[in-house]
Amino acid sequence: MSDMHRYRPRRKYARSYARTRFDVARAAGRLSRRRAPATPRLSRAARLGIIVVVALTAALALGARWFTGEAFTIAAESIRVDNNQGVPPAQIIGASGLAGEHFAFVDLNAAAKRIDDLPGVDAAEVTCTWNGAVACAIVVQVSQALALWETPQGLVWIDRSGKVQQALGEMPASLRLRSDAQNDAGPQIGRTIEPALLRTLSELADLKPDARLFVYSARYGVTYAEEGGWRVRLGLSERDGDMGEKLTLARLLRAQLAGDKLPPGVIDVRYVEAPYYVSGQ
Repeated sequence: MSDMHRYRPRRKYARSYARTRFDVARAAGRLSRRRAPATPRLSRAARLGIIVVVALTAALALGARWFTGEAFTIAAESIRVDNNQGVPPAQIIGASGLAGEHFAFVDLNAAAKRIDDLPGVDAAEVTCTWNGAVACAIVVQVSQALALWETPQGLVWIDRSGKVQQALGEMPASLRLRSDAQNDAGPQIGRTIEPALLRTLSELADLKPDARLFVYSARYGVTYAEEGGWRVRLGLSERDGDMGEKLTLARLLRAQLAGDKLPPGVIDVRYVEAPYYVSGQ
């Protein structure tokens, strides 16, 4: 049996097949590598461009966030008001509209115009600077009040042209008046007082009488109280220089009455041609 030879026919296409499992796997790998599509690779310049774009986008986002943050927003407490005698700072800051605005886009001329429109303000200058934070300054030129007038509706003031405006606070004035509530409600805001009354107030402001407070009524015009208890009715100035004549006449009558030792009453010089007095009233 050992000397016998068996015939084993050769397989057709034997070289086309791997003889072991390792060879089969290796052949399959070669096949798959040949069939896989090639993956495109970015050039170095393209990769660098993408990095630059991403970095710029991030930088712009951070810059926009910083530029629109609190560092460039005007806060009410960062606004300084100067030379605002008689006009409350809160009124000026509120009228300006600066609080909450962005430093780069705020309209300073419009803010100054809104402040100019306030009663008691003739002009305003607005400036804003940035040095790590926003700081604004408002310099006000206040109107020169001829008289402050206490009315049942509140305090008003009269400017040199006779216009009546709402008083926002105490302000320097040459005269102070009070309405006789029983007879007169006082001037109306936004209107102009009559020429005779304006002339009266202007002359009294220039003459600077000792009286600190005048009372106005439609019946008696302007009245004031003397230190000795006498009340002096001046009426109105119908022509230039009227108040000077009436004050001089009132002083002469007071001196005469003091010599006569009469009890204080009323001195009426509304009509210079026919002055009179009533004692004990």
